[in-house]
Amino acid sequence: MRQKLYILGIMLLVGLAGFFIWKMETNRQIVVEVDKSPEQLEANGKDVMTIRFTIRNPDGTPRKGDNVLVFKSKGYGSTKVTRVKTDDNGQASFEYYAYKENSFQPAGMNQIQLSDVSVGRIIGVYKRYWIDIPVVSPQAGTDGDGQSPGKGSSDSQEDDDGDGYVQFN
Repeated sequence: MRQKLYILGIMLLVGLAGFFIWKMETNRQIVVEVDKSPEQLEANGKDVMTIRFTIRNPDGTPRKGDNVLVFKSKGYGSTKVTRVKTDDNGQASFEYYAYKENSFQPAGMNQIQLSDVSVGRIIGVYKRYWIDIPVVSPQAGTDGDGQSPGKGSSDSQEDDDGDGYVQFN
């Protein structure tokens, strides 16, 4: 009987310790501020968006040295980084590259997930934040670089007489 009470007591202590660690980890909060430049991308395969973010504690102090994982969670664009580290002001940045729109990769909302792996070190409860990146179709009637197809050169000539041939002088 006494042995059962010891086992029950140990199980209760382990359970309370686990609950305490879980409660402590889930109560950790961070504040993420994001600045995107430009605010949206054109699906031309050339646009680049710089994403700058700041991570702070709820009291406003910067979280310096935090490791932040960068995941593309939705869309077709790309980044050249998978992990960034915040500086002394809690800031970090990376670039997001547009894709060229086609029937398999339509323009639309892209999404990046930031996962701060420096928060929740005891049991690995990382804090996550999602950034929406609007990607719009290139301007109608252009080839993606703002110029009409076939009109990109100042040397281009037009078919003056309608016979389907262009005469060069």
